[in-house]
Amino acid sequence: MRDPAPEPYLGPDDVVEIMLRALQHNDDPVVDHGIAVTFAFTSPENHDVTGPLRRFRTIVKSSAYRPMIDHARADRGPVLLVAEHARQRVAITGAHGEHAVYVFLLSRQESGAYKGCWMADGVLRETDPLLERRDPALTRAVVEQD
Repeated sequence: MRDPAPEPYLGPDDVVEIMLRALQHNDDPVVDHGIAVTFAFTSPENHDVTGPLRRFRTIVKSSAYRPMIDHARADRGPVLLVAEHARQRVAITGAHGEHAVYVFLLSRQESGAYKGCWMADGVLRETDPLLERRDPALTRAVVEQD
């Protein structure tokens, strides 16, 4: 069976679902396969910051993101869209009962091999101070939505 890959028909909610499912079953069929699938759905701009895969793997296994690996539950909020950008809050219950809230930041790629595809520009813990500075329009949308 072929691994999922970015496709223009996948919406931002589909991309988040694929990434969460991959991380929930990280070692199926081989060790860190879920992390590799997740990396495939991160934008080229994200790769500039978090890549290559070896470095991305280290980031995902850090204490900030570790609850997503083999998580027991993911409760997803609504997808908020502003132009070609999307955001989704996800409350994670980790494999050992720990709780963390993440915000997935996505954009529709405008050019290149992934033109038209939604990809993750970043995943931040909700308490991350970069969240407000990263995309204030979407932050206001979340405040207005809540």
